[in-house]
Amino acid sequence: TRVTFGGKPVGEVVEIRELPDAIDNRIATNGYVYVYELTLRVDTTVNVYESDDISAKTSGLLGEKSIAITP
Repeated sequence: TRVTFGGKPVGEVVEIRELPDAIDNRIATNGYVYVYELTLRVDTTVNVYESDDISAKTSGLLGEKSIAITP
């Protein structure tokens, strides 16, 4: 899956892990809660800070998923 920074492609998702123990601390509003940890490979020229917003996005006609980092 593609990773974008400010709309520009800068990397990819290299690993997705489910965290079943983290579910205990979450309250579901409509059904089940699933918690995942993603490992991202991002270009070294990109500086990602704790204040940046990282979210899952859907784009394109076929609903392609991507990860967006918004500074």
